[in-house]
Amino acid sequence: LKDYFTQAKALIFLGKYYHRTGSFSQSIDNYEKCILLAKEKRLKGIIPECYFGQARVMRTVGDLKGESRNYELVAEAALQENADRYVLDAWLNNGGLYLEKMRNFSKADSLLKKCLNMSLLKKDTAFTAFSSAQIGWNFYVEKMFDSSLYYYEKSLKYSIPSKQHSISANSLGNLGTISRDLGNHNKAVGYYRKAIEQANIVNDWY
Repeated sequence: LKDYFTQAKALIFLGKYYHRTGSFSQSIDNYEKCILLAKEKRLKGIIPECYFGQARVMRTVGDLKGESRNYELVAEAALQENADRYVLDAWLNNGGLYLEKMRNFSKADSLLKKCLNMSLLKKDTAFTAFSSAQIGWNFYVEKMFDSSLYYYEKSLKYSIPSKQHSISANSLGNLGTISRDLGNHNKAVGYYRKAIEQANIVNDWY
């Protein structure tokens, strides 16, 4: 029937299915077929989703470089399609990867600030709040407490009004930890209590 969009969606479904059932090479193969189809038929909104799927497979098998490369491909494809949410998600995930797993301060800082700046431009408060908190943690790991405090407070500026309670709880908790590390124990307890209040709103037990 030459319904190429449905064909692409079916290939994405198969990519997800084979990932979940542990057939990783078949998962990648279906995503690759989908990417080729989308390029040939000029289908929008498909290629970034396929690269995200491949990134998730790479994460499962522990290929961090492969995961990172796929996030880069997501961003490249999404920028060409003006798919802002995919771009933001790719930069946020890749920044988080360099922050937590591949530990590269500069790469994490660069990617997360790209996400932050674009989210401010697009007025996407969720990405602004989350990327700011991630930048704050990146500075915290390097014991750059002043910069860390700045970005956690920035995160709260956006997360509390937009009711992103889990992000607020995380930021408040880490502000408590910074205060504790600086020896301000009463201030730390105050932040921790506020963090618990935010977390309780959404039953965020973590």
